[in-house]
Amino acid sequence: MFGFSPGPWEMVIILFIAVLLFGKRLPEVARSLGRGITEFKKGLNEWNSDTYEPEPAGYVPAPTERDEPTAPKFELPDEEEPSREEADRNQEHAAAEQAGGTTA
Repeated sequence: MFGFSPGPWEMVIILFIAVLLFGKRLPEVARSLGRGITEFKKGLNEWNSDTYEPEPAGYVPAPTERDEPTAPKFELPDEEEPSREEADRNQEHAAAEQAGGTTA
């Protein structure tokens, strides 16, 4: 999980340091650590049961009110109107004819 897994020699060294530090109190410290872990797990289970309650069978959530979209509805342009590019080309062509020139 963390990328560090103590081997057997590391465990012996850790155990030796624990005996030196705690001496006669080592069983008492281990017992209190075990109780703390147990209390933590109980609290975690209570918190999970309070926050997560399964929904009853056949439950359907009430619909939420939604605002209608405010963007304008897209409408296709009429077929009769030329596109902007076509209109520009037509203007250029008309201007060229007035000037007496030809365009390709």
